[in-house]
Amino acid sequence: MTKTCFGCWKVYEASKSIRKYHSMSCYAVNGNFERGNYFAKGKSLPESHRLRLSEIAKTRTSENSSRWIKDRSKLAKRQERNDSAYKGWRTSVYRRDKKCVFADDSCFGHKIAHHIYQWAKYPKKRYDVSNGVILCQRHNPRSRVAEDVIREHLLQTVMRVTT
Repeated sequence: MTKTCFGCWKVYEASKSIRKYHSMSCYAVNGNFERGNYFAKGKSLPESHRLRLSEIAKTRTSENSSRWIKDRSKLAKRQERNDSAYKGWRTSVYRRDKKCVFADDSCFGHKIAHHIYQWAKYPKKRYDVSNGVILCQRHNPRSRVAEDVIREHLLQTVMRVTT
């Protein structure tokens, strides 16, 4: 099969149809072609063009941007599950339970610290150790309905463990 090299435009014989360059040295020199900077390789932009690009960049990152959020309180908040308080809660639950609360032959996968009362609905119970249990991947509820079904069992299990 005859192909044309993407780097130097030489015509070469290729045994594999997926090759784009006729040699590794040609790929090493011209491999940036696919990323879009082949034609600018070794060249610098004119000063006027660089100034224009910097002006465009300023409009994209300031109040002039179409994506600018005027109400700064709507910006993304810090990730509360990466907080040290959450990590401390999770560690305490792991130390207390040590294994899945259902602990039968069907358990598999890694252990998950699970909130009995939902994280979003009950912010005051987020870091309460009695609001947490360890579940394996199999027993971790996949939906809120399934979570509501096993909530009473989880609460009784926590009461047994803490007393």
